[in-house]
Amino acid sequence: MKQENIDKIVWGGLYRCKISNPCPKYNDRLNDQKYGTWIPVHYEYTNYEGKHKEGYGMVDTYQAPTGISFTDEGVPDDLKGFERLVFKLNRLKESKYGDYVKDKTNDYYYSAYVELNDNNINDFELLGNLNDYEPTKNPEYYDEENVLTNVKLYFEHAYPRGIDLVKKGVDINIKNKINNIIYEQGYWIKEPRPVSNYILKELQELEQKAIKENKQYDKERLDEFYKLNAKLEELEKEYNNYKKSLESRG
Repeated sequence: MKQENIDKIVWGGLYRCKISNPCPKYNDRLNDQKYGTWIPVHYEYTNYEGKHKEGYGMVDTYQAPTGISFTDEGVPDDLKGFERLVFKLNRLKESKYGDYVKDKTNDYYYSAYVELNDNNINDFELLGNLNDYEPTKNPEYYDEENVLTNVKLYFEHAYPRGIDLVKKGVDINIKNKINNIIYEQGYWIKEPRPVSNYILKELQELEQKAIKENKQYDKERLDEFYKLNAKLEELEKEYNNYKKSLESRG
């Protein structure tokens, strides 16, 4: 493979394939040994004939070994969780680690390994350089282009959903967060019961932040939510007073 194409490979990158059948049987309707996301590997070895072999490939993350590597040797102790996984992804450019991950695909009937060459390297599209991402519990608060959702970097990683990631340093989309808080609190509105003062304070702070920073948010929807909640507060007081009156008669 030409050096210019080797240089295109992003170590620590997560890819998707733009064609449906990048390797034999991959698109078989019975194939449940794939996630549809790929990581690059570098391999180098001498075969039984004494011939030197070296190359680059892509492995479907379903078939990547747990923790992505057979050893923790050389991994800094202070790296935990996601950062530790990304460190291991980065070092798949070293053949002693890439060899192992490549060879593990042979354990599967539907082996999901693609040998990269000058003709097929552009079939793989970079979803994101994971060195630039961090985990998030609320991907819905951010713009879609800044998040990767349901990421699984090896077999049954964070089963069953995988993990959600957001680009480091990006701000939440205030409109998205307000709308999601309203959606999440919808159960209590239907109960009916007013939302907590904590939630109201958070919404008011978000609104003030949006106004101050000239950020977009759905004012009409938020105002309607405030009014509905205020009415529920009135109804709750009326209900509580009525309940007390009944109890006093007992």
